[in-house]
Amino acid sequence: MDNAQPNIAPVKQQQASLMPDALGVPGLVFFVISAAAPLMALMGTLTFSMGLGNGLGSPGIYVLALILWLLFAVGYTSMSRFVRNTGAFYAYVANGIGKIPGISASLLAITAYSALLLALYGLVGNAFNSLFTDFGIHLPWWSYSILCCMIVGILGYRRVDVGAKLLGVCMILEVVILLIIAGAALLTRTPEGFTAAPFMPATIFGGSPGIAIMYCMGAFIGFEATVIYGEEAKNPNRTIPVATYTAVAILGVLYAFISYSVIVGWGAQGVMTKVNAILTEGLDPTSLFTDLAASHLGVWSVWVLRSLFVTSAFAGLIAYHNVIARYLFSMGRSGVLPAALTKLHATHRSPYVAGLLLSVLSVVFIGLTIAAGWDPFLQTFAYLSAMASLGLLCLYTIVGFSIIIFFLRTDADRRWWHSRIAPSLSALGLLGATVITIINFPALVGTSQSSVPLLMEFTLALVAVVGVVVGIWLKWYRPSTYANAGQSMEEAERIT
Repeated sequence: MDNAQPNIAPVKQQQASLMPDALGVPGLVFFVISAAAPLMALMGTLTFSMGLGNGLGSPGIYVLALILWLLFAVGYTSMSRFVRNTGAFYAYVANGIGKIPGISASLLAITAYSALLLALYGLVGNAFNSLFTDFGIHLPWWSYSILCCMIVGILGYRRVDVGAKLLGVCMILEVVILLIIAGAALLTRTPEGFTAAPFMPATIFGGSPGIAIMYCMGAFIGFEATVIYGEEAKNPNRTIPVATYTAVAILGVLYAFISYSVIVGWGAQGVMTKVNAILTEGLDPTSLFTDLAASHLGVWSVWVLRSLFVTSAFAGLIAYHNVIARYLFSMGRSGVLPAALTKLHATHRSPYVAGLLLSVLSVVFIGLTIAAGWDPFLQTFAYLSAMASLGLLCLYTIVGFSIIIFFLRTDADRRWWHSRIAPSLSALGLLGATVITIINFPALVGTSQSSVPLLMEFTLALVAVVGVVVGIWLKWYRPSTYANAGQSMEEAERIT
């Protein structure tokens, strides 16, 4: 830990800043919910959460995850009043634990978010290919991935609110179809009817709850992006907390309600029979939703679901492209990465150089997966999304403890609930969730090859170590750059 007090004073902005006042609460909520991609998260993981985890108890796990993430949001948004930097995790750790861990966290964050972005390129390519094949259009999966990469790059090049509007449409559509299916399942339920079992402690903690916790916690990943857009938010001291709480609440309630509706729609015994059939016979895991929709609403709903599954993944691409571009911009602005990454478009005020670099690297990676013969879903998506989930959970935990240390060192916020109690509860909870994820990581990766999970874990650890080495080098040989690491771009305020 650095001995110096955290520097929360504003750094003089010698480079142009991002577009101010571009995003209000709706725009921020669209970005973060689209990053979480609720339709994709539910259709892609609920089968595994129930079948490999705690069975009917998954809705209850979603409720517990909601409580934990709300606790995390208390300290997370409180600290955003004092540390405003597009590299949110990096800046929080730098101002809490120290600059060297902060620089390490920045590289880990870029790696984890990039892994998730690349995983989604595999998923969206596979989903588009499956959808259009049914219409007699036969193109390789990677052609759709590259086309999406080009569109995402163009949207990232433009003003940030352009992408937010598109994400808003995608988000609303996927939430609406989920609510329609849930309503139909509840109204035309099986003779087994409603059941309180999913929310009973014996059910929640039965079976293998650790695996369920791993999947359910990961379904919220992306909500933290509200702080990343702090420089572009209208009245950020109000907008960021409201958007964060709103996004977390919407996600948690939606996950718990929809998963419970699926159980009621199939029936408590029927849903487990279906889940076990999917896992033992190697069926499409999304059929838990598509077959339910077909039986309650008709074939048309299956096509809508499959189409919106694709748009959900595409919305995630837009959201994470913007997040990573802003991380690269922030690291370039502090001098840790090349200064060219700080260049902003004269009209759109977007970090277009960082975005273009990211698009090029994405195309290169898609080419590498083609050369390696990776399956876009079973390998590209499964491996990289698991790696991203573990990396981000580790970061959440580190940030949780950084928030506690920051407020203890600065006394910037004297409200005990916001600066001590809630952050402490969330940090301990996240630590437990991270340990559970590490223990069950092979199940998350989804492969029988033990070398793959080890390689993912080794990569994350190596990135963290490289970050520490870079931080030490900057401290010794580029002290001015080191001094700028994690500085806030705006004046801090004291909360009493």
